[in-house]
Amino acid sequence: MSSTPRKRRRVQKRSTAPDYDRSMDAPGAQVIQGTDEIRTVPLDDSDDQPTNGIDYFLEQRPPHHGE
Repeated sequence: MSSTPRKRRRVQKRSTAPDYDRSMDAPGAQVIQGTDEIRTVPLDDSDDQPTNGIDYFLEQRPPHHGE
């Protein structure tokens, strides 16, 4: 065996979406200012149900959890 490591080969998989803009995936990409400022998150404050009782947690339990 030689002491020099072998150069590894990597697979280059072609994208199914070659026209997709991937500029934001690169490290150091510039974020456009103001994109989060126009996005709003509606909150439903009219729901006065407590979210810390056992009834709430039993209602929110997924069906695959079982009894």
